[in-house]
Amino acid sequence: MVKIFLILMFLVILFGAPKFGGSQRGVVLTIPNGLSQTKRYTESVDELVERYYRERDFEKALTYEEQAILEMKYGSMDTDTFCRLNAMLGGCYVSLGECEKGKPYIDTALKEYEESGETGKSVYIVRHIEGIYALKTGEYRTAIDSFEEALRQAEAVEAPDGGVELEVDIAGIFCDMGRAFLELEDMDSALEMLGKSYEI
Repeated sequence: MVKIFLILMFLVILFGAPKFGGSQRGVVLTIPNGLSQTKRYTESVDELVERYYRERDFEKALTYEEQAILEMKYGSMDTDTFCRLNAMLGGCYVSLGECEKGKPYIDTALKEYEESGETGKSVYIVRHIEGIYALKTGEYRTAIDSFEEALRQAEAVEAPDGGVELEVDIAGIFCDMGRAFLELEDMDSALEMLGKSYEI
């Protein structure tokens, strides 16, 4: 019994804590539980892309691109998840320096939000990634506008997890906005944004 417990703990450490709910599609981890039982933990493709995007392992996130496209096309995904997944796939390409490959994903996310009239909890993520694209392509004023909109949207989000992930995201938005001001040689604003980032 102790041996099984140690194996399970090792697998949790290696693969992360199990996720429950969400789409039944995804990667399945099967763990033996006794002589004839097995437990299945699934992590949907949007959760995988988001996890690796947040870990800044963009290449790994993009290994799920084909599966994500199929899931978006044929699966049953709510608008917020669809938009967040598109934006994060685009953000992976942008972060890897392939901005033009990432732009269609970002545009799709923004267009879908506009068409649905929805303002889901992930709008700020999409706006942040839009700003990162503008920052990487030298459109610094556009980047600042996107970051400001991302902050406005983030303030409207009620975070169920106590706000830790949201606070990290807000700190990242302030930091990126500081980088945009730095590129515009507005040192006072850049320092102010970086200061706000560190305060969080």
